Amino acid sequence: MTDFACMDRVVLVISDERDGHIPFVTNHLESEYLLVDPGAIISGSSLTFQHLAERNTLSLQETDLTALDITGVWFRKPQRFRHMSIPVPQEYFEYSASALTQLTVTLYSQLQSATWVSDYYAISRASNKFLQLQLAATVGLKTLATVITSSPLDAREFLARYPRAVVKPLSQKHPRVDGRQMVLLTHEITEPAGLDLQGLELAPSIFQETVAVAEDIRVTIVGPHCFAASVRSAPSEALGHHHVGGATRIRDSRFGHYSGAGVVIEPWSLPEEVAKKCVALTNKLGLNFSAIDLIVDDDGQYHFLELNPNGQWAYIEKNTGLPIGASIAELLQRGARGGTSAQ
Repeated sequence: MTDFACMDRVVLVISDERDGHIPFVTNHLESEYLLVDPGAIISGSSLTFQHLAERNTLSLQETDLTALDITGVWFRKPQRFRHMSIPVPQEYFEYSASALTQLTVTLYSQLQSATWVSDYYAISRASNKFLQLQLAATVGLKTLATVITSSPLDAREFLARYPRAVVKPLSQKHPRVDGRQMVLLTHEITEPAGLDLQGLELAPSIFQETVAVAEDIRVTIVGPHCFAASVRSAPSEALGHHHVGGATRIRDSRFGHYSGAGVVIEPWSLPEEVAKKCVALTNKLGLNFSAIDLIVDDDGQYHFLELNPNGQWAYIEKNTGLPIGASIAELLQRGARGGTSAQ
């Protein structure tokens, strides 16, 4: 085991050890890093917090984290505890999973002198889609009329006013049906009157006005830096056989990835004014990282769709060469700096 106590600086990485994003950052670190995989706890990787008269301590295995000079904490994507991963009888799963979750969550309020990318509680708050829209408008980003609802009546009224719209899931989880993992994507509503809204009260959804889309843009914010890429998947006419309920059609840049239809990802020159607004929105949400989806209409206007406070970005770097991982590594080692850099 590395003797971290002898190191000048250490970066903490909180994620599933199988996460493919990790080397995109760790390859650029000048300091040592320590991987914390909460899933490893059940196989004996101990995590201990002690509140004693003389001091508070936090230790992972034999390593006392409070004794280290931890400059940054990268909260990436630790996996949730699942039935198959915890070796307890079914009736004890909820109890055990809750105890393990509370133990790991305790870590997320510690090490506050380090730069978090990003703070766990800020990520949770920033996941609120309605808050994102509100704050996006306050920083000057163009937003689209949106309703988030469980009411079929309110959805119908919205679609009557904005017949050109899309529907997308509010849930952050995807169902597993007949043993197969399903992926719910954004769909363009082609026939508002024919849209089946039965059961909406059980699966509240997002309905959003749409415009003629010239480009889908993925913007990755790291501290003051802004990295933009265009994401082009299969043309809309190729999606005709993917109608849902006779009233919708897939309108999601992720479709090519999931269907194998092919995706073309290229660097995009984002106007400096738009880049600054994206950084400002990320800052308002208390984040050091965000993945923002924008669309450009036929008139060249940029519209904000949504923000993922902990979204995937390795596929963007792999296809474009944009130095996202290097920027995260710099932030974890040196902290945030002022100003905006659009690249």
